[in-house]
Amino acid sequence: MIEEKLKAKLKILKDNDIVPNFAELGRQFGKDYRTIKRYYEGYDGKQGSRNKPSKLDKYKGLIEKKLEIERITVRGIYEFLIDQYGKEEVGTYSNFAKYVKRKKLIKKEKSTGFPRFETKEGYQAQVDWKENITLHSKDGTEYTFNIFNHELGYSRYNCIYYSKHKEHNDVFRCMIRAFQEIGGVPEEVVFDNMSTAAVTQGRGKKKVNPQLSIFARDFGFKPYLCLPRHSYTKGKVEARNKILDWIRAYDYEFEDEKELIYIVEEVIKKKMNEYVCQATGYPPSLLLQEEMKHLKMMPPKEIVENYLGTIKQTVKKDALVYYRGNQYSVEPKYIGERVGIEAHEEKIYIYHKQVLISVHEAFNEHTKKQIRYHEEDYRKLMKPHYEDEEILNAKIKENLEAMDRLIGG
Repeated sequence: MIEEKLKAKLKILKDNDIVPNFAELGRQFGKDYRTIKRYYEGYDGKQGSRNKPSKLDKYKGLIEKKLEIERITVRGIYEFLIDQYGKEEVGTYSNFAKYVKRKKLIKKEKSTGFPRFETKEGYQAQVDWKENITLHSKDGTEYTFNIFNHELGYSRYNCIYYSKHKEHNDVFRCMIRAFQEIGGVPEEVVFDNMSTAAVTQGRGKKKVNPQLSIFARDFGFKPYLCLPRHSYTKGKVEARNKILDWIRAYDYEFEDEKELIYIVEEVIKKKMNEYVCQATGYPPSLLLQEEMKHLKMMPPKEIVENYLGTIKQTVKKDALVYYRGNQYSVEPKYIGERVGIEAHEEKIYIYHKQVLISVHEAFNEHTKKQIRYHEEDYRKLMKPHYEDEEILNAKIKENLEAMDRLIGG
């Protein structure tokens, strides 16, 4: 009866565009002023609101499908939906997690946890691989790759990089790239027991790989191995590696390897470094500004380039670089820039400032003077010269076919 009288009075006030004194009405009807305000703004009581449909209902099927992916996380699916449909459409993560729980879409596993292990600014970084991840592009092409993760202990800032291989050169390139990104070298780096970091001695004991020891000496940090059964020695990077499982939500959702690299090195990394870290209460990117002041300087340029171990070439005006008598394309925006070129397993990898920018199938080493353009590279090179799209497409097809006929001719 009281609620009906309250609603009637509020309706009269609202119909006459009168904003009531909510506190006074609260005292008059024995209710909290905030409840009075909600009634005034259209709230009709809890009854009937329980079955209110969620805006996430239309994504329920997609969420269920993504949850079938091995080792996927709820957060990973949420981040994927944000990228696809926007935060306004999907809502906050807390509401998303509640929706998944309320609909009983997944059972939460109990965490065993690990001890907190803090370090001072610039003192420690932790390194690990997320190995042999397999994802598929929209056309079903399979890509198997690794993700290198370098995390600073104080700020929790993550440098994550896409890598096809896990050899010493790949570790050194990623380490150098991380040092360049954070603006210096930490006092020590803790490594997982990967083959490129550790070698086995007698009775199963392990020591730092000699090649890594030399690299560490040249760059001025102390290398350490993660202690067996002591997860706290690299607990931070292990915990953050769970976030790398976000990438699994992109299975069958990207166009090609170039977009996959962008998702790993731009989309995922940005999220990891801009979200507030629960352990510190700050975004890693913010604390990095303080930690950078305590890092050691990089070694001379000659030492850095010696470890990169790549052939250096300048990109010509035709957006091509030479490698062992053949030519391979990159995007025209790199014209005039110095790039590094490497060959692995019959593929050519081209890097700009240690960032992989192009991958080509290698030509047979016995053939000479061959040219391999990615069609999209050639399109960007030609587009400024043709306004008409049909003429542009015809010219691209004509010129690429002509180059194919001349190869080896």
